[in-house]
Amino acid sequence: MEELTILITSCGAYSDMWSNTLSLFKQNWMDNSPIVLSSDSKGKYDVESPLELKVYDGEMAERIINALKDIKTKYVFLTFDDYYLTEKANISIIKETLDFVEENNISYCGFAFNIKNGSKRRHGNLKIFDMKLNEPYEVNFYPGLWNRVDLINVLRESEDIWTSEVRLTKRLARNDKKGICLLNKNVVSFLDVVRKGEYLRKAYKYLKKHGLFISDRKVKSVKEDLYLKTRFFVSIHAPKWVKNILKTRYRKSGGVLYSDLNNFED
Repeated sequence: MEELTILITSCGAYSDMWSNTLSLFKQNWMDNSPIVLSSDSKGKYDVESPLELKVYDGEMAERIINALKDIKTKYVFLTFDDYYLTEKANISIIKETLDFVEENNISYCGFAFNIKNGSKRRHGNLKIFDMKLNEPYEVNFYPGLWNRVDLINVLRESEDIWTSEVRLTKRLARNDKKGICLLNKNVVSFLDVVRKGEYLRKAYKYLKKHGLFISDRKVKSVKEDLYLKTRFFVSIHAPKWVKNILKTRYRKSGGVLYSDLNNFED
């Protein structure tokens, strides 16, 4: 797709992810879209063409901005180093999505659907969910399609990536932009591999089964893995009043919620 660049965001500390990330993209993204990897250093591992490695200084948000400024295509498929593309991407649906995004002036299209505020519709082969853009994390850093300039405009160079993510939705809405999710299944199938620097157990089993590179990172314990799964389940399915109680208790215990940063001026 001449109008699309794949941008993989990383850093030198995660360079052990690169060989797998690239090989799986080459295997499962059957298209000629250029691939750019943005990092703060060249890392420890060699990566093969067609990957273009770009090294930038600053916070990750600043590195993404500078990479986007160097990219020439109107659209980018933004992903991170530890999201592994595990199945063949549906290129025909992605092309149809790009046409729809262009025709309707859409700034963002996500593929990880867990949002309840919005409306559904059909357009050709596409199952579309129109976001209301009124809740944090509707727009997020899971793999997704972006209008390159609009993505630049919702990022801030000085922010850490977690603060940036929680404010993406608010900024997109404030700029009078539109976001959608694609409800079609198996368009891009990604596996979340690392959480807080350690392999998730499901991902570790996948790496072993498929003979992919495994570094010396620790593997989450069964207890840690169960905690993460429970927390995710609650975040998706629990009533709002339950979530509010849990958040209040967490704050009182000294915990910091990134979602609270959405309420501060930026």
